[in-house]
Amino acid sequence: MSMRTRMAQHRADASSYHRRIVAAFLAVSGFVAIAKLVGAFKEMVLAWRYGTSAWVDAYVFLFNVVTWPMAVWFSVLMAVVVPLVARLRSVSEDQSRVFIQELNGLNWVLSGVAAVGVAAGLPHALRHWSGLHGEALELALAWAGPFALLCGLGMATTLQSVLILASERHDNTLLEAVPSLVLLVVLWLPAHWIGQPLVWGSLAGFAAHLLCTVAVLQLRGQAVWPRLGFRSPGWRTFRAGMGTMLLAQMLASGTVLIDQWLAAPIGEGAVSTLSYAGRVLALLLGLGAMALGRATLPVLADAQSVSGARARAVAIQWVKWSLLAGAAAALVAVPLVGPGVRLLFERGAFAAEDTAAVAGALQFGLWQVPAYFGSLVLISLFSAQGRYRPLLLAGLLGMAAKLVTAWWLLPSMGLQGVMLSSAAFYTAGLVLLMQLQRPATQS
Repeated sequence: MSMRTRMAQHRADASSYHRRIVAAFLAVSGFVAIAKLVGAFKEMVLAWRYGTSAWVDAYVFLFNVVTWPMAVWFSVLMAVVVPLVARLRSVSEDQSRVFIQELNGLNWVLSGVAAVGVAAGLPHALRHWSGLHGEALELALAWAGPFALLCGLGMATTLQSVLILASERHDNTLLEAVPSLVLLVVLWLPAHWIGQPLVWGSLAGFAAHLLCTVAVLQLRGQAVWPRLGFRSPGWRTFRAGMGTMLLAQMLASGTVLIDQWLAAPIGEGAVSTLSYAGRVLALLLGLGAMALGRATLPVLADAQSVSGARARAVAIQWVKWSLLAGAAAALVAVPLVGPGVRLLFERGAFAAEDTAAVAGALQFGLWQVPAYFGSLVLISLFSAQGRYRPLLLAGLLGMAAKLVTAWWLLPSMGLQGVMLSSAAFYTAGLVLLMQLQRPATQS
């Protein structure tokens, strides 16, 4: 059967897993494009107003530190809760609702604990482990308290976003533009209107994001009141995968913290240079990879509940397509890096030498794109199967590869070596996951 015939069959079959993934991918891609464009405008205004100064070093460092727990928690919830809710709904809507209520209660408690913990420990970590110095360190210490609130607000938002995703709706992706949009508006205001706009604009944006996700669930009749307790039978499955997935996501999300820890001693402006390069790279990764991961997980979870062999076959096909798409995207992006960075950032306090530094780092960051694309599909497959240990092993191998690569290349290549270490992380993880994937029995 020809490729054209198979594609026609999938288009005609409303229940086709490939068709559902493509439909979700297109929807998420559109939402991601909007969210990333808003983020890009925010970065343009940030660059115009602050350049690669100590202010941006402090802001980026703090933002990455306090959002790391919420990024880990979101990834864990997405990987564990989306397949679990699909299984509970196939048994009973009541079981699903009770579990979501109790998980919501736990999530609010953890959000408060995270905010208090970050507020208590962040000043000590900044003084002794951050690598920041001078004005950047002083600013970070002054902002540490308010930024701890971001962690609590973000943790509270993550579950609401995952619940939207679990219903195979993707409004949560569009709503991720809200924090950037609010901060963008605040940065555009006259400087004397709001003192510390980076702090208060970020807080207002995260609060607005939480309210928007709750409002979407409420409008659809999917919002639930939190309830404390562990009576749902879903907790057994949740606990079985929680610890392993938590460690795996800490490793994967921790690459951002390690990168800025490696960059900070290079000198003032290194963290912000790495951040600008990472923001541009996130545009490319977000348009393809984020959409791919969020599109495949709910569909593969549903396929796994019917046939493990079918879910694997669908996933492996999408891994092949993802690797090809990632390689093509990276090749197309290489000659556009310099002009793109210049167009986005070179104005105001952001000078031509800053463009050269950001573009130089970004070109090496593109090497991670193909492996990153392919890995996300395999992560969705293993999550749908309830097999979290391979993801932890891939994270451990990837982190080892990253640290060795950074140790080898950082002295001679600086930020470019940091970027290449991320490519080593995703490539090593992809190779291991491809070796470990195998037909799995239905979970």
